[in-house]
Amino acid sequence: MYSILSTTALKLFFFAIVMFAFGYAMVPIYEKICQVTGINNLLNPQADSDDFTPDLNRLVRTEFDTNARGMVAMTPSMELAQLTPGKTYSVVYTLENLTNQALTGQAVPSFSPRRADRWFKKIQCFCFDQLQMEPNEVRQAPVVFIIDPSIPPEIETLSISYTFFEVEGNG
Repeated sequence: MYSILSTTALKLFFFAIVMFAFGYAMVPIYEKICQVTGINNLLNPQADSDDFTPDLNRLVRTEFDTNARGMVAMTPSMELAQLTPGKTYSVVYTLENLTNQALTGQAVPSFSPRRADRWFKKIQCFCFDQLQMEPNEVRQAPVVFIIDPSIPPEIETLSISYTFFEVEGNG
């Protein structure tokens, strides 16, 4: 009886160690999968301004939005614009730390329609890096981008929204 309990306990302990190692390895595995497939790649520029020829016969209504989450207020320099696909544009976001403490965080973009990130190509973006902000600090953060001219004609409006998330343990 003792050897059965001992064997079972040993197997359970080994299983727990394997599951812990698997859970610990999931972040680098996920990052590698995203890097290989190009999914959710926030850390690298997506285009060069020389990659596209402007489509002068078309305008895409582009909306800029933010979600503050109570820590950092973000205000874009423009909220709505009619933009020519293939041209390079810049929007400057004003970020303000609303807390009385230093914090580190990162802005994460989301798009509408759902897969519009395929056509919104960021050349420079404050979302590429974690931002360290001092208490009550205000700073300017640029986003330089191109709307890919291959955007389908049925997409007349493109929306991008940034949400700032605090990175735990870095503030």
